[in-house]
Amino acid sequence: MILFRLLDEDDIRIDFSSRGRTLHKGNVLLARGSKVHTLYPLYVTLKEGDLFLVDIPVSSLWHGQLGHLSKAVIMHLSKAGYIPKLSSSDHQFCKHCHYGKQVATSHPTASPRESSPLDRVHYDVCGPMPHLSLGGTSYFVNFIDDSTRKVWAYPDRTKD
Repeated sequence: MILFRLLDEDDIRIDFSSRGRTLHKGNVLLARGSKVHTLYPLYVTLKEGDLFLVDIPVSSLWHGQLGHLSKAVIMHLSKAGYIPKLSSSDHQFCKHCHYGKQVATSHPTASPRESSPLDRVHYDVCGPMPHLSLGGTSYFVNFIDDSTRKVWAYPDRTKD
């Protein structure tokens, strides 16, 4: 989208025809090219200062456009003729791939469980509940034994 906005601001015209496409600024031909498979590669015939061009190796552009495929897969596609011929030396470091492949640090190991029942008991008080129980309570307390993982639940009328 930015490319087209900049082209429009600079009064640059893109013409598509059966022979290919061209970029014109007024009556000056800036670039031309023909369709290759389903793509329109651009061959620039400019003087410096006519357009701002980004100097990114073609293999890096294909790497990003094809969902950050590996260098080997991109070279295979190039040899098979699906994308233009590329040089393996053009492939540059991709920070997005580097960050995406970083391994997160593992969680610290949990403390060991107690070996005998009732050595460590966890509890939780829940409530007040939006509706009273059949017994008229609005809170309940859970007790969990760390060793056996057995749970006891007790209804309670008040939090204290």
